Amino acid sequence: LGVTLVFLNLLRNACEAMAEDTGRQILIESARRSGEGISVKIYSQGKALSTEHLSQLGKPMFSTKTSGLGLGLSLCKTLVKAEGGTIEFSHSNRPDYPGLLVELTFPETPPLLSKES
Repeated sequence: LGVTLVFLNLLRNACEAMAEDTGRQILIESARRSGEGISVKIYSQGKALSTEHLSQLGKPMFSTKTSGLGLGLSLCKTLVKAEGGTIEFSHSNRPDYPGLLVELTFPETPPLLSKES
């Protein structure tokens, strides 16, 4: 359930960031890397964030939204970490998706499903 909430929040955020521009898209790429787990990249065609805002993403009480509480991405980080994963925010390196890149990585067997639990 936690990972589902993470993806819902990230996709909702991307849609909100692109709300003013019609025809924008979100690209999701996933890959399974032997021995390294699973990687998921979410690209948006929204406006690029400033470097200052980018460095604050995921910190509690920080939001780029006027009505945001600054809890969503912080909670996402906590949920991803609980699954043994990582989440990183960066400027996209794709010219066709110039907005935010969110990269998630998960182990092939999450801690909650491992035999040791």
